[in-house]
Amino acid sequence: MKKNLLIVGMVFFSVSLKAANFSVSPEVFSPAISPGRNDAVIIGGTMEETLPVNVYIYPKGLPASIIKKIPYSEFNGSQGSIDNRGGWDGKDTQGQIVSDGEYEIQLSSGLNKIWSAGNPRGDMRGMFDFPVDVAIGNDGRIYVLDTNRIQVFDEERNYLFSIQNPPAYENGKWDQAISIATSGNRLYLMDAGSNSIKVFDTDGQFIRFFGGYGTEDGKFNIYPLWGYPELKNNMAVDKNGRLWVVDWGNSRIQVFDAEGNFLFKFGS
Repeated sequence: MKKNLLIVGMVFFSVSLKAANFSVSPEVFSPAISPGRNDAVIIGGTMEETLPVNVYIYPKGLPASIIKKIPYSEFNGSQGSIDNRGGWDGKDTQGQIVSDGEYEIQLSSGLNKIWSAGNPRGDMRGMFDFPVDVAIGNDGRIYVLDTNRIQVFDEERNYLFSIQNPPAYENGKWDQAISIATSGNRLYLMDAGSNSIKVFDTDGQFIRFFGGYGTEDGKFNIYPLWGYPELKNNMAVDKNGRLWVVDWGNSRIQVFDAEGNFLFKFGS
């Protein structure tokens, strides 16, 4: 009752790639009989360029029989050596645990054009998918909230790095981020999917979250039960480091200290 995973080759790119090496851990796992322990496989590795990487999983020797695709939006394709770029929970595209056997993983990129704008490397650094908000740090750094990532630039708009949306099994995962704010060494991310504020440091390490759905003090109605997340919700940080949150669904403004403790509110 175990799943055996193998890596089959490198990432297949249509643009120049100096090096890419990947590994999986554990190589043998059993999601059906050991929930909470060895029930997910982690893909890590080194990439010398930032590129969008899709992951395809299929039974050994049957590359045409894809049982699961992990899109690039759920895989960290950033430059550098990263132990946890993404993972697989042993389920197929319908959410069912696959049968026991040997499976292979193929990593590939659909990037097949030369950028006329962006950066000279011809990759995804500095390119946007669906940016929804921006915040400026005290040091001049620019934080752009994009689809499933936060791109960070210096004050001259040079790309520095990206903070990727963590996998579902890690703390800090956001469902639908719609607003970002920063103060000192903190990043605040408004997550409509969980009606909460996620707090990270400016290097992207998750610290805590606060909020949740409700009408009580410190709760939010960012994602109304009757509709879709409203971009009318927003945040700002004042000179004293207090976080001001537009809680549109509850028709009010709520104010928190830098640690996320409720201070006061006004409005109806």
